[in-house]
Amino acid sequence: SLSSLWTHHTREMSCEIESMNLKDAAGTFSQLSGVLASFCVAFAILLLTPAVFPQGGGMPQDLVISLLLLSVTLYSIAAGILANATKYAYPHIRLPYKVGIICFLLSNVLVLSAIVIIIRAFGLPMANVIAIGMLVVAAAILLLNVLSFNTFAKLD
Repeated sequence: SLSSLWTHHTREMSCEIESMNLKDAAGTFSQLSGVLASFCVAFAILLLTPAVFPQGGGMPQDLVISLLLLSVTLYSIAAGILANATKYAYPHIRLPYKVGIICFLLSNVLVLSAIVIIIRAFGLPMANVIAIGMLVVAAAILLLNVLSFNTFAKLD
């Protein structure tokens, strides 16, 4: 019937639009992940420079550098997964897209954790409150994405 034909056409168009949106978002997040990975490497090098941050200044450099290196790794993984996701059609793009986004968001939490440690070491109370607030928001966004993983990533 004409009604079922229209419903099928509408669903097909909706899937095509969602696929294009996810491909665009995956490409953008892939590029952003690469840039943020580079930023974390530069930040780690800066933290290892004795003229900038003297050794033994009360900041646990080993922990901060480890968090930054883990985030570099996860940002790089996210960039690769998200770049690869752009090759998939709907609904198959959903799973790699979601995995890439979760890696991206976990990296954000790791970087913000490193920033909280640095700010705390410098004894900046107002900046510490703001950084902890940012960390809580980033962790909540990560948690929401992890909890919605099964419903979003499942194939139709």
